[in-house]
Amino acid sequence: MLSRKKRVLAAGQDQDRRLNVGGVASNRHGGELAKHAVPHVQRNPVQLGINRFGEGGVDGGGLVGRVPFLGELARRIEGTQAAANAYLIVSPFEAMTLDPNAYDFMMINLNYHDVYWESAKYGVKRMDPDAFLKTVFASIKPGGIVGVIDHVGAPGDTRQTVEKFHRIDPAVVKADFERAGFKLEAESDLLKNAADDHTLLVFDEKIQGKTDRFMFRFRKPE
Repeated sequence: MLSRKKRVLAAGQDQDRRLNVGGVASNRHGGELAKHAVPHVQRNPVQLGINRFGEGGVDGGGLVGRVPFLGELARRIEGTQAAANAYLIVSPFEAMTLDPNAYDFMMINLNYHDVYWESAKYGVKRMDPDAFLKTVFASIKPGGIVGVIDHVGAPGDTRQTVEKFHRIDPAVVKADFERAGFKLEAESDLLKNAADDHTLLVFDEKIQGKTDRFMFRFRKPE
């Protein structure tokens, strides 16, 4: 249980739709990933870490500032050295609540594709990606950065690709963020895996933890 000093928002009923969930496997090269983003953020940033990447941002990356963590990650670091610098936000993915102009840096790690996922079986409601990114855009300070890492999917029907493989076409992500007002500042092939032909579900044991992934850095204009 988090202490009273931690900020907690009401959790949604569907555990898998919490913002902290973005895939079973965490990213490879965690330290190198941090180096790609950290030098481009002002000193003592206020960050929003979505999923596991953010843990290295506090413990390994030496970042200073208020760092909100989401879901399971925040509970895992409670009582650790990083806990004094972090607090928990849990919010239903389809109704995300974030303060406006609050964050210098946000990492959306392995779960942006979920804005296109809907499932009657699991009670996952259809989402509007533009509405999701409107909230994200409003929460980022002018000049702030959003990093996006996700599993590469083939071009085609985005919702069908997400439903079948939990992957997304990188071109769709670029278009979504640029339509929301962000500018693509950089991309990296650090997590590229040419052996992944994008035809397997990301949770398939043949590819789990080794998927071909894209990494983008978007900036909100000043």
